[in-house]
Amino acid sequence: ALKPWSEMRADEEDEAGEKVGEAFIGIQISAAKLAGGHGMGYDDESICGNIVCCKKGLAGAEQTEQALAWLREEGTLPKEKVDLLLPEVKKVQEAIRARIEELRKRVWW
Repeated sequence: ALKPWSEMRADEEDEAGEKVGEAFIGIQISAAKLAGGHGMGYDDESICGNIVCCKKGLAGAEQTEQALAWLREEGTLPKEKVDLLLPEVKKVQEAIRARIEELRKRVWW
């Protein structure tokens, strides 16, 4: 959904260009970190590392949310586009928070 704006702003070295990049990459970081946590595993030796990966994934989703809100306020992205994307980003955040809670229950101490 953000790719057209990302491509348009790729050569721009201004705050709006940076925010488009943050919005575009933040949610991708979330997916990568969750996959990395899953790859670490779920046994006692790795569960805390898995949780750390999930927290980093949550930070990526929060980065996307903040950048989208800024881009809407500044008028860089159409409000309608952002209003479609933000609820989805919030769902991702909620799912990651639930995942962190689930994993914390598995920690042996």
